[in-house]
Amino acid sequence: MTNNERKLTWPQIRDVLEVNEDRLCSTWLTGSFVNPMTEVTREYDVDVVLVFETYEAIAEFE
Repeated sequence: MTNNERKLTWPQIRDVLEVNEDRLCSTWLTGSFVNPMTEVTREYDVDVVLVFETYEAIAEFE
């Protein structure tokens, strides 16, 4: 992804992952991965997206 390209929004990522549950959330990370359920690495969609089961998982990571 070049500097001029924008990162995908959560609804766009959710569509790529074909996830329809609102309780799932994602975070864009570089570096260490913490408790990922799924890692998606499609060059044309996203660099690395980690999907967490709940918003609490991200809170624990932060």
